[in-house]
Amino acid sequence: MDPVVQKLCELVTKDLYTEFAKIAGLEQRYDEDDLEKLNSDTITAFKEDVYLYDVFGVFNSRLEYAAWSKESTTKALYMFNTKALRNKLLEHAGLANKY
Repeated sequence: MDPVVQKLCELVTKDLYTEFAKIAGLEQRYDEDDLEKLNSDTITAFKEDVYLYDVFGVFNSRLEYAAWSKESTTKALYMFNTKALRNKLLEHAGLANKY
């Protein structure tokens, strides 16, 4: 699951920002320092501190598939909404939403 979460988070932030600027012919709103804050360590910390906490809570280290699926689609629904995921990631990284 790690590579999937990593790529999903990159797609809704760094990849989106850089590709949008290229396609639209606009200046990038996030500088290199901002984009560096969205690195793999930040995404890993987000996954562990936010997503896994939301799904598993404090006491569960494992869930059966049905329970994991239910928790993922109720308590971590932001993982299925690009704008919500982007906002959570930016908040976790301490960045303002510039778009």
